[in-house]
Amino acid sequence: MHFFSNTLLFLALSWTQVAVAQFVVDDSLFRKKLFQTSQNYLTDALAAGSNLYNGIEHPGYLRSIKGSAYLDSEEFVEGRVKFDGVWYTIPMLYDLYAEKLVITHFYRHSRMSLINEKIEQFVLHDHRFVNFPVIESRQVVPKGLCEVLYEGDSVSLFAKKRRHLNERPTMYGLERDFTSFNQYYLFLDGAYHLVKSKRDMFALMGSKRREISTELRKNKIKFKKDRERALIIASKIYDEKTL
Repeated sequence: MHFFSNTLLFLALSWTQVAVAQFVVDDSLFRKKLFQTSQNYLTDALAAGSNLYNGIEHPGYLRSIKGSAYLDSEEFVEGRVKFDGVWYTIPMLYDLYAEKLVITHFYRHSRMSLINEKIEQFVLHDHRFVNFPVIESRQVVPKGLCEVLYEGDSVSLFAKKRRHLNERPTMYGLERDFTSFNQYYLFLDGAYHLVKSKRDMFALMGSKRREISTELRKNKIKFKKDRERALIIASKIYDEKTL
């Protein structure tokens, strides 16, 4: 009987210790979750009071349209945007057709587009975009949001990336699809140059033409099929040999 009582006492004490330990763990997790929730509300409150949410609603696109209007993914991914002089880290999409950076409203019930004129730059999917002022100029200059593909001491490469919406009437109705349309700009010798062809590129590379041509053949890169990679390689070689 004495042994049985001791056993019951031992089990009771063990259960109490486990319960207390579980309570401590649960309480710790609860506090952590509460703290994170409070931070989220604080971030939302601060953002709600900023100019970040003064854009217009983003309606999206019909699922029947083939292809995608967005950069890399149609899912919201955390990125960073410098907006009106302030950096924000928030989930976002970049709409290449409308040329709009899309975020969720701070109440998270709708999508909205940021005001382009207040965007200085943003980083999304390892892509960095900077905003060139849209001005009337006789010179060749990039305009609006452009991706920085290479930034060196003697040359920089930018891409104006877009999507076009094509429409074709068929016997089954209107068929629509998005296609890519990109323009590339090299900045060297104090001026921007629109590069449309391999001839344009080589004309700007000067004495580096032969080395660039050799490197492109070595990597089996054809300008017409992969202008972006070709121009990045050309920019790197030009920059290295100019230093």
